[in-house]
Formats: sequence, structure tokens, C-alpha cells
Amino acid sequence: MQITRKQYDLLLGFYAHCYCVYHEKVKAYFEFWATQLDDAQIPWAVQNNVSVTAEDKGSNTLYLSTHLKSKGVEIH
Repeated sequence: MQITRKQYDLLLGFYAHCYCVYHEKVKAYFEFWATQLDDAQIPWAVQNNVSVTAEDKGSNTLYLSTHLKSKGVEIH
């Protein structure tokens, strides 16, 4: 699966939001992110992978691109 750099940049923001919701107890704005990511035509499977990755508190030790690559997602 491939995503563009613009899609990746949105996913970085989504990852940061999810991470803060899960681990820092900030207010969730998942509806906003769902609209943004869907409008950018980011596949639901990629969105889900990012959300699941953010659930792991230790996930911030690697770049998001590394996590995505391990799931078969390439950035072009």
C-alpha cells in the first residue's frame, strides 16, 4: 500500500492526537480527524494502524514511517 507525503503529514498529526488522548488524557477530537483523513482519501486500514500504534506508549521511540513500513505502507 502507498500513501503520499501529504497523507503522511496528516497521519503524523493524527498519531500525535491519538497518543495524547491515550496517554496524556487530553480531549478527543476523533470526528475532526476522521473527516480530515477521509477527505485525504487515506485508507481506513492505515488510519486504524496509526491509532493502534499510538495505543502503545513505547511507540514514540520510532518514527511513524518506520511503524507504517513494518505494516507494508510506503510513503511516496
